[in-house]
Amino acid sequence: MIFAACTFDGYCHSYSIFNHFISELGDTDQSPFYWVFSLGLCISGPLNILLIIALANHLDNRLSHMAKSVGIVSGMAGFFVGVFPADILMIPHLVAAIVFFVGTLLAVGLFGVAIFLDNKNKMAKWYAVPSFFTSLTGIIFLGLPNQLVREFLFAKQEFSRPEFWINPFFEWLVFFSLVVWIVLIAHHLYHENKVSIVEV
Repeated sequence: MIFAACTFDGYCHSYSIFNHFISELGDTDQSPFYWVFSLGLCISGPLNILLIIALANHLDNRLSHMAKSVGIVSGMAGFFVGVFPADILMIPHLVAAIVFFVGTLLAVGLFGVAIFLDNKNKMAKWYAVPSFFTSLTGIIFLGLPNQLVREFLFAKQEFSRPEFWINPFFEWLVFFSLVVWIVLIAHHLYHENKVSIVEV
């Protein structure tokens, strides 16, 4: 993703998280290494599914398994976000992106509730905080005004891009929040697995 951003060759402007959407890194017309970004999505989708299954089995309650079902669907959609470039296959890309985005926010939020309400305390309650924060930033993103977004989608080359655009910036905020959540959950599961092996 960083590599794709550094080599981005937009319409008379360089890439910035302050006014560019994440999916623009997969634009075949502007990003010479769009395939790196797309390949990353195709790889991360299945990996996220494995993490979600592991977390659900670790918590092993009804909410966590509900989150697992949603998370598997969102992980599959994430794979197809990489398959369908936004500038070539806009409609399939948007469908996959919406399913991935909403599904991921729902799954992460459900996991947060599952962790918080878990009577067996298999995970510290504070793990629910990054879950809720990620879902909250996503809800805010979805509720932002989208007039400029519609103008951008229908006239990319003529679009006058503001130096700071809150919509793509919040999308990146959701992304960074999700990465932090994934790292924290993966670290916990790895540590728990090591402890289990030692105890055996």
